[in-house]
Amino acid sequence: MSFSVNDPFLYLLSAIIVVFVIAQSVFFLIKASRRAQQMGIASGSGSLSGFGDGDKVSPLGGGGHGVGLRQRHFVRRQPGQPESPGQHHPG
Repeated sequence: MSFSVNDPFLYLLSAIIVVFVIAQSVFFLIKASRRAQQMGIASGSGSLSGFGDGDKVSPLGGGGHGVGLRQRHFVRRQPGQPESPGQHHPG
C-alpha cells in the first residue's frame, strides 16, 4: 500500500482532531463562564473584552510595563486592614 496525501483516512483523522479541539474549547469556555458567574465577575453586558473603566491597556506595551498587558499594581493587605492612599501605586 502506497502513501497518498489524498487518502480519505487522513481527511477523517484531521476532521476528528479539529472537531475534538473545537469541542474542548467550547467545553472550557462554558465551564469558565459558569465559574465566573459563581464568583460574581461575569460581565453584565455580555462583552468578552474583560477590560473595565480603570484599566489602562496599550497595544504597544505601555513603556516597558509589559506587552499589551493590563498595567495595574496591587499590594497585599492584611484581612480587615483598610486601604490607605500609600498602598496603591499607580503605574
